[in-house]
Amino acid sequence: MLFSDFIKILQNHYKNSIGDHELCSLLFDFVIEPAELYTSNGNLIYINKGVVSKLLNGTAKIPRQIRDHIYDGVVIDSLVSKFDDSVVPELNPDIEDLCFQIMSLIERDSISDVKKSDFRMLANEKTIAAFLAKAFIYVVVNNVTPGVDISPDDDLEEENLVLKGIIDNQTSDQVVFRDFYSVTGLSRDNILKKIADKYDLVNSMHLKRKPVINSQFKLNVKVFPSYEMGKDEKEMIEKCAENLSIILSDDFFDFGDLSLNPVAGFSKDFGVTSSYVGTDEEKAKAQAVDDIFDMIQEYLNIAPFIIAYEDKHFLPLAVINNGATFDEDVRIKLRIDKDSLYSAEDIANEQYGVAEFITEEIDYSDLFGIKKGINYLNYSESETLKPGRIRSSSPHPNKQKSKSELIDAIQEELGFFYIESGDDYILEIVIDKLNPHTAVAFSSYIVLKNKPKKIRYEISSKNSKTIISNKLIIPG
Repeated sequence: MLFSDFIKILQNHYKNSIGDHELCSLLFDFVIEPAELYTSNGNLIYINKGVVSKLLNGTAKIPRQIRDHIYDGVVIDSLVSKFDDSVVPELNPDIEDLCFQIMSLIERDSISDVKKSDFRMLANEKTIAAFLAKAFIYVVVNNVTPGVDISPDDDLEEENLVLKGIIDNQTSDQVVFRDFYSVTGLSRDNILKKIADKYDLVNSMHLKRKPVINSQFKLNVKVFPSYEMGKDEKEMIEKCAENLSIILSDDFFDFGDLSLNPVAGFSKDFGVTSSYVGTDEEKAKAQAVDDIFDMIQEYLNIAPFIIAYEDKHFLPLAVINNGATFDEDVRIKLRIDKDSLYSAEDIANEQYGVAEFITEEIDYSDLFGIKKGINYLNYSESETLKPGRIRSSSPHPNKQKSKSELIDAIQEELGFFYIESGDDYILEIVIDKLNPHTAVAFSSYIVLKNKPKKIRYEISSKNSKTIISNKLIIPG
């Protein structure tokens, strides 16, 4: 039985159609990933479409690295479970016919009766995963065709449309994650440090009371009522100080002889006037305390968002057109497992209004959008707004959204749309126009809870005759 025979029989027994490259890549990854087989440039080896075509038509051998490591302990220990998890659930119910077809070819091979008997014992529905794992090892090891050896380091023709990582504002063959702070510049520690510094400033401000003299009547009277901070504002400032282990000075809320002008506002001669009446020092202290209150309010508003995102991983990607002509309607679909992707559903399930903060309070594209780089454009430079893709404001902006409406709003902010597919999400982004020899970044970072080992993707376009299938390898 040849490797190509095994692949064809498997394909014929899949419930849904699966391509040569997709199936071969899946099976080879059962060896490549646990054995950690790398090319000379440090990437996990990848069997592209050209190599798969040569393997199936018998003009190339299965790469030696795979043949040499298929018996590694880490591979053998996981192979049956990988078939059980990733192959068996996709097969149609006629397992008996699948076993019959494979066994028919094995029975013709020149191997010992003992080995054939071992296959027969496993050729049933209960042990189908072990049977397929054993058959896979058999066709990899025992059927080395007379074709040429192909090294994973061979320079093979690159597809016209490919995905690249972004490092230091340049596209790269490497895929590198960034952290929340490097992307946004936001840090709870930094915000709290600024609040603490403002507390220290006010603690250092000590005022002396002076009588207010009315120049007309020469009386020690106050024209406006004395300023006092509101009870709720004061309590919030005190509580925050306690949480930050800051001791307030005895005169922290003493604003000297500061008064509050109840009619402050617009003046014909001077424009907007201050509501404070007092010395510059008194006004400065009152303003500093007001700043503390405002900073606390802002922190309480943004803290749940930072907490939700600060441990996530941010993946910048760009698509490149290596062809000589422009392409249109370039659609990239990435397959990312649900345990890794931080999806719209995950965001909608966050507490303390994180989803509402993203959809109503911040400009997501400004915070997480990928800016133009040295050798790539940003997403907006390739975008042509089309009917149905222009965001319209809600006629009831204050109406509470349902869960599904909130998820839709989040996806619109993210710039990606998600489709569930088994244990994965399929994430799609569309580039309207892609000029030749041009790279365009995704609209924003892909946010992940955990780093996957690989991300499979497909690219289709108006000018591409076939769907390009490939994968991004994530360094350990």
